[in-house]
Amino acid sequence: GTALHVGLTWEWESFPDYLDMLERRAFDVDIGTQIPHGPLRLYVMGERARRLEDATAEDRAQMSVLVREGIEAGALGFSTSRSVRHKSITGDMIPSFRATEEELMEIALAMKEAGSGVLEWVSDYSPEERDAEYAMIHRLVEQSGRPLSVNIGQVYSNPQGWRETLNMVERGQARGLQLKGQAAPRPVGHLLGLCSSLPPFDHCPSYQAIADKPIAEQVERLRDPELRKTIIAEADANTAGYALGRLFPLGDRPDYAKDPENSIEAIAKREGRPANEIIYDEMLVDEGRNMLFHAMANYLQFDYSDLRTMVTHPHTVLGLGDGGAHVGTISDASFTTTFLTFWGRDWAKGEADLTDAIRRQTSATAEWVGLHDRGVIAAGMKADFNIIDLDALAVEKPYMAH
Repeated sequence: GTALHVGLTWEWESFPDYLDMLERRAFDVDIGTQIPHGPLRLYVMGERARRLEDATAEDRAQMSVLVREGIEAGALGFSTSRSVRHKSITGDMIPSFRATEEELMEIALAMKEAGSGVLEWVSDYSPEERDAEYAMIHRLVEQSGRPLSVNIGQVYSNPQGWRETLNMVERGQARGLQLKGQAAPRPVGHLLGLCSSLPPFDHCPSYQAIADKPIAEQVERLRDPELRKTIIAEADANTAGYALGRLFPLGDRPDYAKDPENSIEAIAKREGRPANEIIYDEMLVDEGRNMLFHAMANYLQFDYSDLRTMVTHPHTVLGLGDGGAHVGTISDASFTTTFLTFWGRDWAKGEADLTDAIRRQTSATAEWVGLHDRGVIAAGMKADFNIIDLDALAVEKPYMAH
């Protein structure tokens, strides 16, 4: 996005250069890096990568050298995406979308030669290609010997697909493969609001006319009864496509385990008001700083039983949080707090497991990415100690800082 682009100083070309640049900067948290497949392909193949052409033998050899170089310089691993949801700003598929098994295998074998690095894999696992993709994943791990994690989540277009992927992980583990699923600890979705990059009425011409104004000025104008009436009419005539049964006011103390009775759809039915009126009014709460949460995954039946299977399974790791990506509409940096409070404290009586919640965010993730010098309290291990008041711990309402 624009904010990320503005923040880049372009002090590097190679991945080792990039790591050197990071070393010169100061950060409030420890960070790790992955070698991203898309930029790697673009660097090596240029426009051919944009056109999703197959890599030549020379391309594959060059990518393998660069990946090994990056791993040896300190990258934690290599990540690739085959998801149709990942597109460029112009709507084109990302360069890694159709990369061949031959290309991926040579990269994985380069990591084997380097002796470290974890592979990360994101895909939609479409029913037509799922079995072939699962088999490819098994072959990559088997031949490279490198650990690989895949995304696992419950999406509404394929509500049981996550089970198939988890079964694939289990089959791999039974064969001795280092394979895990990455699961998020709560429903995944977008934040809508005037401060977000997804204002609820962004598709309405009358809102677009004031969209570039400061938030305070927008709020003042949007409180005008005539403009309110006009925008709501425009929204009624051209729906934005949000699932109203999964759209919720976020609230001051966000509870992501939303009761369906608190959805915009349920509120509209209960109050006998049009849904767009309720969305409009919610948008103006707290001087325009209020947000609505549109749950897009992991909450199919407004029930956490499937999600619990994902996050407590012995062959999954906590992940998939957009703490920095999609900064204008997704705020997953509080995943860790959600995991401690909901799964470690608040889940059904007798089933919450604080010890496991801590382990999954410390030693389990550290070991998975090859950091064997931290994650437990023991002599000689690196450690940052976090002292928490568990009873008072809570996920705060996200806000837009810039």
